[in-house]
Amino acid sequence: MNNKQTSIFAVLFVLALSISSDQSAWRVQAENRLAEPQATHLLAAMPRDFPPQYAVDENGRPYGFAIDVMNALAEQAGLTVEYQIHENWQDVLNAIRTGQADLIPNVGITADRQKYADFTAPVETFSVSLFVRHETESIQSVEDLAGYQVGVIKGNVAIKLLADKNLKLKHFDQLSDALIALLSGQIDAFAYPDPVVWRYTQQLGLDDHIRKISPSLKEIKRAIAVRKGEPLLVKQLNQEVDRLISSKRFKEIYSRWYATPTPYWNTQRTLLAMSLLVMLVASSLLIWRFRSLQKLNQRLISETEMRRDAETQLQLLNADLEETVRRQTEGLAEAQRMGKMGSWLLNLQLDSLEWSDETYRIFEVDPERFEATYEIFLETVHPDDRERVNNAYLGSLEIQQDYEIEHRLLFADGRIKWVKEQCETRFDTHGLPIISRGTVQDITERKAAERQLALTQHALDHISEAAYLMKPDGRFRYVNPAACETLGYTKEELLKKTVMDIDPSYSTEGFLAIDRRLAEAGSMRFETTHQHRDGHTIPVEIVANHIQFEDEEYSFAIARDISEIKSAQLEIERQRTLLQQVIDGVSDPILMIDTDYTVQLMNHAARAAAPAKALASAQPKCYAISHHIDHPCQGEDHPCPLNQVMQSKQTVKVVHKHPGQDGATRTFELLANPLFDEHGDITGIIESGRDITDYLSVVEQLRKNQHRLDHIAHHDPLTGMPNRLLFVDRLQQAIFKAKRSNSMVALLFIDLDRFKQINDSFGHPTGDQILKEAAIRLKTMIREVDTIARVGGDEFTVILDQIDHTQDIVKIAEKLLGAFTQGFKILDKELFLSSSIGISIYPQDSDDPNTLIRNADSAMYKAKELGRNAYSFYTAEMTSLALERLMMENSLRKALSMKELVLHYQPQIDIRTGRIIGVEALVRWQHPELGLLPPAKFIPLAEDSGLIRPIGEWILRQACLQASKWRDQGFSPQRISVNCNLSAGQLNSENFVGGIQAILTEAGIEAGLLELEITETTIMNDPEHMSEIFNRLRDIGIKLAIDDFGTGYSSLSYLKTLPISKLKIDQSFVRDIPADPDDMAITRAIIALGESLQMQVIAEGVETEAQAEFLKAEGCYLAQGFLYAKPMKSEDLDRYMTSVQTDS
Repeated sequence: MNNKQTSIFAVLFVLALSISSDQSAWRVQAENRLAEPQATHLLAAMPRDFPPQYAVDENGRPYGFAIDVMNALAEQAGLTVEYQIHENWQDVLNAIRTGQADLIPNVGITADRQKYADFTAPVETFSVSLFVRHETESIQSVEDLAGYQVGVIKGNVAIKLLADKNLKLKHFDQLSDALIALLSGQIDAFAYPDPVVWRYTQQLGLDDHIRKISPSLKEIKRAIAVRKGEPLLVKQLNQEVDRLISSKRFKEIYSRWYATPTPYWNTQRTLLAMSLLVMLVASSLLIWRFRSLQKLNQRLISETEMRRDAETQLQLLNADLEETVRRQTEGLAEAQRMGKMGSWLLNLQLDSLEWSDETYRIFEVDPERFEATYEIFLETVHPDDRERVNNAYLGSLEIQQDYEIEHRLLFADGRIKWVKEQCETRFDTHGLPIISRGTVQDITERKAAERQLALTQHALDHISEAAYLMKPDGRFRYVNPAACETLGYTKEELLKKTVMDIDPSYSTEGFLAIDRRLAEAGSMRFETTHQHRDGHTIPVEIVANHIQFEDEEYSFAIARDISEIKSAQLEIERQRTLLQQVIDGVSDPILMIDTDYTVQLMNHAARAAAPAKALASAQPKCYAISHHIDHPCQGEDHPCPLNQVMQSKQTVKVVHKHPGQDGATRTFELLANPLFDEHGDITGIIESGRDITDYLSVVEQLRKNQHRLDHIAHHDPLTGMPNRLLFVDRLQQAIFKAKRSNSMVALLFIDLDRFKQINDSFGHPTGDQILKEAAIRLKTMIREVDTIARVGGDEFTVILDQIDHTQDIVKIAEKLLGAFTQGFKILDKELFLSSSIGISIYPQDSDDPNTLIRNADSAMYKAKELGRNAYSFYTAEMTSLALERLMMENSLRKALSMKELVLHYQPQIDIRTGRIIGVEALVRWQHPELGLLPPAKFIPLAEDSGLIRPIGEWILRQACLQASKWRDQGFSPQRISVNCNLSAGQLNSENFVGGIQAILTEAGIEAGLLELEITETTIMNDPEHMSEIFNRLRDIGIKLAIDDFGTGYSSLSYLKTLPISKLKIDQSFVRDIPADPDDMAITRAIIALGESLQMQVIAEGVETEAQAEFLKAEGCYLAQGFLYAKPMKSEDLDRYMTSVQTDS
């Protein structure tokens, strides 16, 4: 037996081991493509196992070339097919012969079969041939087979063709059985259709082990066999056969089942090649064993018992071969796992894909749950790479070339793997792809390393500092772009240089010495100078590290250009010198202090106050400089400004006492400002100190004076009780407390009955004594938590706080009435008087302090009406007054449109000459029912209701128009200067100044003829806004005066900044002159204040000559009042001014 025969014999065992599993795999691989739903229109008979024409998978579903053709024809014709599966051809033919089936798909046309079946047009033409072993050269024709064993398949047409050839026919159930018998020597030849034999042997890799005998036995056509009596069905199928054969689909079906592959040798990578080498060695051993076995068979071929022994040896060899294959398979799988390289095989004809275990692991697919498919593969490919990968594979099929590609896999959890794919494809003689084989390797770690290396290179290339890698001899191995840019060389030029070429301070020996020190230390930092290509030098800071790589030593250095730093240092030193000169010019001590209390900078003043010991220190501390102590400041008396600034990160102001060189202690106000670095962190403080010892002395004196003035401003000078201002404030506080505690507040308004008679009869001194005594008695009648105040001549008010029941108020009111049952002993007289008390309650009567006072005042008058010496609660009677107020407001809204408002004018007189210096415009309301009403009756209402703005505008317009008339009548400008009062509502209106300008333009008079009067309270409600408005009014020429000066509260320091030209003394201070010394004192103070501020002063309400003489004597020369003229209509004032002008 020759070598080729031995090889055939070895392959025989591989075939025997794999034939069953191969057929099973063939069925599974084609399952998804060939399965069709069962139908009921046509019944088709078929054998169970005659591939590739007919076959049945593990689920009982048919597939194969004939099945694909039949399904395609049925789909074209709109038919459905149900397949009857029979175990052999005889049963299939009997089914159509007896009418159990309608047809047989794609069966050979023979004369016998035409007796019981009609055939369609041929679907395919094929040859039936004889096949022998390749090495059997003695058999060249059918005649040479005489006396030889020839295998045939049961029911196959070859049986008929060989019936008359005088051959020994041996019948087999399946082609695989006949092929095994041929290769094992049990038969000498077998007969079967050519395309089926070649297809089957090529898939098993046995096509080079058999040979076809020419010529073929016969050429036979295959067609659809239809049972007799169905001509219409035959006609219909004929039409569909013609359509199908000329279609692309038929070519695909034929290519899928009959395409002939070309010889193929796998070109796996080295890892697979090594594995195959192991298999080849094992195969050689097997061949040797097969040779021995063959010799034994030749010796014992004639003896049956020895044949049985040979068969036993073959079985043992088969088991040994299986174990060898198993070990080699496991070794290959382990090699793939270790190399992270899997393999795959794509059968394009069976449309099946096989993956190795390592491929499943790489793609993270469970082989027990998912079948490997090309679609699963593409789904795992990263979406951005999917089209490129698919095109690479399809392109390799188109150009019939192998391909290699690297791409990414994207998993459900977001992870990415990199893989390298290699693929080779086998094509048939027609250029159609049959099988693609390939490998896939996980290169994720390599990609990560490549990316890390690229990132490192990128980082070095893009850092702003110059980077150099040098050998110990100073030659450069790497320079980055920053190094080239810094020195002015290209990369190629610089790599030819050495360290000595760019650093003029180094000699070869010097650099070697530095390199040795670097090798010992590991890293160094120092400054040196590099030389640019054009010759100029660059100061640099070097950070160098010693590196050892693969037995070679290198130095890696980063060179930072510090030219700007050097320049900045010089500039800092220059600025430091300048700063020292600047702060030395400041008389207050200045220190720049670090966070550790070290003084970095101080001026001459601080140095002069510091002790010599502190100055002698190299790092003097702030506490030693300023306090002459050896520890930081602490405690409430000397809080450390540095610590406070570091905690708050804000400017801090503290007061310290510092010892002087003369031993005296001085008080300093220290202002500490934080110093921040570029990160916003505090690096220290700037501390400036100011000696405020003398200032504090003055402030203390002023504080005492202010306290005294505050007491005067808030207390009655006669009784020492709170005055109206303080009383209203305490009433407001009591209301706030009552709101929180849900309690009541009672306000008692007390008026002394017939006090005016006593005052007029016995004089003011007696009246004052009674008021003092009355104050003492009233104060003893109330609780400590209550407040009593004198708010007028003989008027007192009491606040009863924390009241829960009205009865408590009654008890106190009765006690207060009882305070006057005893007489007042004044000198040798005993005087008796009583009191009347009005009571209002929060919250029943109001929650506004002034309203409560008014309500209590109203109730007090009710008590007087009851006969005096009584008390009265504010009642519903006041509601009618509120209704009256509402009606008054409605009437006031109509007053402008009904022309009910009129202006009266009161002259303002120069006391010295009697001449008119101006007039004050005073509005009156000619009420249709109530008659002529003064402004006090309706102006507050106008302010509360918002009508003050249109009324005020009307007053200004009418007054300016009247001034224009007087000017036209020939009166001098001084006599026609018009004064108008302004309210806060007018001043806060939009475009107030523009409105006045428009009125002046409309009237045609100069701004200097108009003077506006504003109260103190109005100014101080919003001083900044008022200052802005006053300045604008002054700028256009309007004069400004403060009305009712002294009755409100204003800041004199602020007052002097306003463009005020005149102060008006309130008539309440003038009324009791010369009888009231307090009023006289206040009036003198106002006059003096006006004189000091260079303002005119005018007194209101002058009614007596004595008042006029007092004012004149004190330096107030301007006045208005009933002594000179009452307010009058414009036409009356015309006559008055004419008479005064004539008198003058």
